[in-house]
Amino acid sequence: DDFKAQVWDGLVGTTNSSFRYVGDCEPLTLDGLTDAEQFQKTVNALSLVNITDNKLNTLMRAICTVLQLGNIAIAPDSSDNEKACINSQDELEKLAELMGIDVEDANKALTTRTITAGRDSYIVPMKVEESRDSIEAFAKEIYQRAFDWLVRSINDATSAEHIYENVADVVEFGLIGLLDIFGFESFNNNRFEQFCINYANEKFQQKYTLDIFRSVQDEYTREGIDLDEITYSDNSEVLKLIEGRMGLISILNEECIRPNGNDACFISKLKKVNKDVSVLVDERLHCPTEFGIDHYAGHVKYNADMFVKKNTDLLPKDLLDCACKSSNDLICTELKAKADASAAAPKAAPGGRAKKSILTVGTKFRTQLTSLMANISKTRTRYVRCIRPNTESVPIKMNLSSSAEQLRSVGVVSAVIIPRVAFPNRLTHEAAIQRFRCFASAEARHKLGTLANTGKEQVDVLLGELLKDFKANGEEDKKSYESGKTRVYFRTGALEHLESKRIKAMSEHASNINKMIRGFIARASFPRLREKAIAAQALAREERMEGKSHRNTSQSSLQNGSFSSCIGVTSTPKSPRPKSPRRQRKSLKCALDRLKQTLKRQKTTPLSQPSKPTSATLSASEPNCHRRDKNLLSISKDLSKAPINTPFELLEQKWQQTKITPFPPSKNNTYNSLEQKWRQMKIDSPLLKAHSPSVRFFLEDVLQERNSPIITTTSPHTTHQIRAEIFL
Repeated sequence: DDFKAQVWDGLVGTTNSSFRYVGDCEPLTLDGLTDAEQFQKTVNALSLVNITDNKLNTLMRAICTVLQLGNIAIAPDSSDNEKACINSQDELEKLAELMGIDVEDANKALTTRTITAGRDSYIVPMKVEESRDSIEAFAKEIYQRAFDWLVRSINDATSAEHIYENVADVVEFGLIGLLDIFGFESFNNNRFEQFCINYANEKFQQKYTLDIFRSVQDEYTREGIDLDEITYSDNSEVLKLIEGRMGLISILNEECIRPNGNDACFISKLKKVNKDVSVLVDERLHCPTEFGIDHYAGHVKYNADMFVKKNTDLLPKDLLDCACKSSNDLICTELKAKADASAAAPKAAPGGRAKKSILTVGTKFRTQLTSLMANISKTRTRYVRCIRPNTESVPIKMNLSSSAEQLRSVGVVSAVIIPRVAFPNRLTHEAAIQRFRCFASAEARHKLGTLANTGKEQVDVLLGELLKDFKANGEEDKKSYESGKTRVYFRTGALEHLESKRIKAMSEHASNINKMIRGFIARASFPRLREKAIAAQALAREERMEGKSHRNTSQSSLQNGSFSSCIGVTSTPKSPRPKSPRRQRKSLKCALDRLKQTLKRQKTTPLSQPSKPTSATLSASEPNCHRRDKNLLSISKDLSKAPINTPFELLEQKWQQTKITPFPPSKNNTYNSLEQKWRQMKIDSPLLKAHSPSVRFFLEDVLQERNSPIITTTSPHTTHQIRAEIFL
């Protein structure tokens, strides 16, 4: 409230709903700051450009004048409905106080107008609609002049001419201009404001397209490449429809001058005059006040309702004179300049007919836009395109369809298309040689080595070979590439063709490298694997020799060193706890009984009895016997002569004293088979094979002691090849 009282007493106690132009709305919070906090930031920013104290109060009072004009209520006069009168006297008094003028002058300027006919002037009362239109035009004019004044103040505070110390020593200053414009707009209901914004965007797009084309043209010229005629779509036809001699603005101005001009007549005349223009869209379902334009960013349908009224925006001379009396320096100075410009306008020659014309909003907008483009063309332009990723203004979220539409509307798509018309792809000489020499022929690579530090010649040799059979679609008569001074340019499809060949060649090279590396790894690891295999085999054989492996198999009985297991008694308990002597004797007796009964049953088989070898023969064969054979022979004799009722402890002790070591491996593993048969005492086994005489004699001795039949066959070969087939 202190700041409000400092600006104007009428602001104290007011809110946004106190002014019709602002309306009743909820307080906004932007970037975590309220409107009051944002206003304080604005005041601080204005102080940086020397807008403080009286200058700040002048600016704020001008803006308050605009707000107060919106509160003036106009109604028909009670005595004459064709006359307008102000029925909110208190609001009028506040306005007069704020502007520093008399209340009667303000009332007269807002409800009447002066008409000049020759040398005579007449004061004519305005109708209600005319009075409202003049008030709104006055508010717009003040707001526009305040904005222009603010822009000039910022420029004066930042221009070198005003802040540089040694201004007299400088011949010419440079200029850096920042232009912030609205983006392309297309809503469900597009009015006169959207038309003006899109018209400005069309002008900037034309400049942008020309700059892109010129940059491409300059690049080709620097590289020494002949530039063929590049055809690209521009928006010249749209601009001709808007600002041409019989364009939209001219027809709209004519309708504003014509008595009883209206929007429907304006649209009808526009479509009739420009019926052959392709960018003007006329559909059957359009209303009488609707028309469409195919802008560079897309089709837009406009509603021409109030186009004529908004374009007229004529400020009466009475309001200009009233503004010149204001005590507000901004309003008085700015609008006095406008009044002087209107007074200096050319008039009709004596005796001639004055040409009826007015300065409409469309005409002013076109004039200002043309002047702006002329100033921009004198500079070196850089473009910054802004994309709004989402409408919620939240981070890390993007609306893809909206973003793509914005890229088209700001001209980024056209900027990409224009350079790709003739040569879509380009690479530097070094990049092209390094990238594609890997699949060139040996002859071409040799030539590249001889042409060192000559990029253009190297590129011609390399690409001349790789692209000799390639022809671009639709450009078969043209060379598939052009080599400039520092870059090589490819026509459509040429670079893709080279990349596909490069991928294929790199795949082959990768396969060869992979093969070599795998072979190296295998050769390097083979000696280690072989050493480990040998060590594993040696360990396995050592364990086998020591009798520590396969304890739960059929060979475990001998390795356990149990005499009872050798004669068929299962002595491997599930528990490590040994059997008692009584149970061991009982098991031994049962096993021997089973063996005895089995041998008795075999007696009934009529078999020939071989002669028992003499002791001389046995002694002669013993030196040639293996140590294990002697042990087998010795233990077999002890076993055959032992009585059935021999104590188990004595037999077990005898067995432990003369225990046979496991047989070493042989080619046909015959010893192992024989040993297994001996261990298990399988009476139902049909065949035993032995390749040692001592083993044969041992079996004969055991079986004959038990009165068992035996058949022997002797081979005519050496003694160690004797084969005995023994049937139990």
